[in-house]
Amino acid sequence: MDKKFVFILLVVVTLLGCTTTGELTYSDEDLALGKEAVIKMAETLLLSAVESFSAQFVLTPVNALPATFEPLLRAQNEVPGLRGLLEGYLEAMRTDVVEIVREIPDHFGVNVMSQMDIKDPYALIKGNNDAVTRFFASFYAHETEQWLPLEIQKREGGIGAWNKMVRTYNNYLLGKGRLSKEEVTLLEGGPTLEITVALIRHLIEEMSRQEALIRSLAPTYEDPLILLFSR
Repeated sequence: MDKKFVFILLVVVTLLGCTTTGELTYSDEDLALGKEAVIKMAETLLLSAVESFSAQFVLTPVNALPATFEPLLRAQNEVPGLRGLLEGYLEAMRTDVVEIVREIPDHFGVNVMSQMDIKDPYALIKGNNDAVTRFFASFYAHETEQWLPLEIQKREGGIGAWNKMVRTYNNYLLGKGRLSKEEVTLLEGGPTLEITVALIRHLIEEMSRQEALIRSLAPTYEDPLILLFSR
């Protein structure tokens, strides 16, 4: 039997059999193994969330438009062609987002994950059902908030459809203002923040769901690293 597998089984038995409320002391080998297990779990969760993203992710006016664009939603049946432009924007932006998500495993691959500063891996291994997900999300929060908006902005489909939709609405307002001799308030801004939030929220929720499932089934896994998450 593989020596590493035997060692992991011993660690699992130790974790399951521990009833003391005091802090455990782990050897360097234990800590290295624990870190490897956390990285393995994070990688598994991320890949699972990415693989299911295309089938599950939905963009709607609620999560794909800034709150200040509510007047545009109210006018979609009033402005000629606006409803179709809104639907076209949602479809084009969703296509862009799906493409971006496919790149995430390469951007946050195992080589990058290995750089995570996991000081106490067993606190995560024995933690809540979403402990690894939350740690991963917090560790990469700043980088993700910078990377995703840039990826959204550099793709022409979603942003192009957005600009066309907003331009059509604003032109309608200008024409209406000229006829009524009243001042109109044009809409300004973009959807990048809203799309970023919707994307991250979906991935985190899916990773959390998968983590809870994997933890509950951990004793049945053949992967010795996942076995460490057995309750």
